[in-house]
Amino acid sequence: MKLFKIFSTTLAISMFETNVAAAGFNCKGVIFTSDHIVGVMNLVFVLQLGSIDGYPKPYMPSPGAKGCAGCLEFPLSDTLKIWRGGPVKYRAVFGPLRDTVNVFSDIDGGQECVSA
Repeated sequence: MKLFKIFSTTLAISMFETNVAAAGFNCKGVIFTSDHIVGVMNLVFVLQLGSIDGYPKPYMPSPGAKGCAGCLEFPLSDTLKIWRGGPVKYRAVFGPLRDTVNVFSDIDGGQECVSA
């Protein structure tokens, strides 16, 4: 829960839309490939909400941040395997039409990751 609080407070920045077909995301040297992101996204939209350690769940931005109706949030594993529970270092927010994704890191106070 502590990581969620850190993540929530650092998301006062607005979400920007990134095409899922991008080359992936770079989180200060941790690369999430587009294949991995698409695989996670495809799983997220068939899972029951909250079925894996509380995820996937609706994205709830921090106060003042731009919302995203219908967006789902799911943790990413830096091993490029599907996250199955435990500590959360990285999160992806998927658009409801599966055409946008944003990746965030909870490390060092939180940040939005950049396209690789």
